[in-house]
Amino acid sequence: MIVDEVEYRKAFIYERKWAKHWLTRSAHRAHSSTLCMMEPAAKTLRFIESIDNKDKSYKEKIELLDRFYDEQDHNERSSKSMGSSYYFDCLQFNKRVCSNILKGEPVNIPKMPRN
Repeated sequence: MIVDEVEYRKAFIYERKWAKHWLTRSAHRAHSSTLCMMEPAAKTLRFIESIDNKDKSYKEKIELLDRFYDEQDHNERSSKSMGSSYYFDCLQFNKRVCSNILKGEPVNIPKMPRN
């Protein structure tokens, strides 16, 4: 049996690590085309830091992140420039996490790319 709050915490911490990863220089060493991930990652990290307080549960934080990703993805798709799909990928990850937790399955956290 899983503890929901622990699983939501793992997912939230992964989201923070994922955003920080794209802000490192080594994330872009192999492909310069990934530089477009820096702006969404920085915006996400600022949002995560703004909601990372002790008053909210991790489930509420994940729900806030979902709304943020959905709104940003909508803005990115409606703009004229080509998007990075950063927000869409993060939103899909969160949906998968929530679905697994509701089924009673543990969260599968992928390994972070090596820096």
